[in-house]
Amino acid sequence: MSTLTLAVMDGAALRTQAALPAVGDVLVIADPACEAATLVGCRLAARGRGSVTGCAMPDSFRQGRLHGGEPTVMALLEKSPRPRRGDEPPAPHAGDKFIRESLMAGACDPRWAVLGSDYLAGLRELCSWHDLVVVQRVAAVKGKPLGGLDELALHAHLPVLILPTPCAPGATHDRVVIAYDGSGPATRALRSALPLIVAARDVYLLDGSAGKPVTPRFDPVRFLERYGVTVVRKHLPGHGLDGPQLLSRVSRLKPDLLVMGAYGHAPLRERLLGGTTHHVLGATKMDIAVFVQH
Repeated sequence: MSTLTLAVMDGAALRTQAALPAVGDVLVIADPACEAATLVGCRLAARGRGSVTGCAMPDSFRQGRLHGGEPTVMALLEKSPRPRRGDEPPAPHAGDKFIRESLMAGACDPRWAVLGSDYLAGLRELCSWHDLVVVQRVAAVKGKPLGGLDELALHAHLPVLILPTPCAPGATHDRVVIAYDGSGPATRALRSALPLIVAARDVYLLDGSAGKPVTPRFDPVRFLERYGVTVVRKHLPGHGLDGPQLLSRVSRLKPDLLVMGAYGHAPLRERLLGGTTHHVLGATKMDIAVFVQH
């Protein structure tokens, strides 16, 4: 295929992206092994002239070693972290490559950030002026199947799009499943995921919100219908579903994106006793993208 043909195809793709709702400014957790995150993040940002920032994280993030946060009960039970060779900053050319790929994908004003081992404060600052975080799953570290995904979902204060590995570098998802329990995190996730949901061909709502006493109630179907989205609603039992049951129901619908709230219960409770969020984020063999918000 000629270079000219590729350029025409890229231009058509950008015009299609521009017709979709804007996502805003995107923060990409960049990793040499996760190039799909860069491409997806840039294409999402390009929809509405959004900017994109690549963020190189230390190995302590991938290994689930939290640095720079308030001490928790779990942290106090762990040994004090020591500097490791993997916490050294990446090679300078990584930023140049990210900037170049971002511009080719149509993103505006690409930037590059490198966070050290004490990364949490810097991450929070970056998240304060972005609208979405895009990250891709990496190989699980022994004993830490979630890596830093749980900390990212908790401390970013932003929606997080978690891509599977491997992942096709497209910025749209044709078949979306929304796991909705009526909680604040679930409602925030659904509303934040609207730019992705309206671009889908098939949208399913697993609704476990029956019996919620709040008045007036947020109706996810009415909300999505305002934007022309046709939703197939499937009611869940009143007691809800645990993590394995939810993933079983989701897998039957064969989606390429799952939208759900994160940590509706206390994070410590989920870590000690298990929970839906903890199970989904730790499901390293999942082959679908997950959009979560706390």
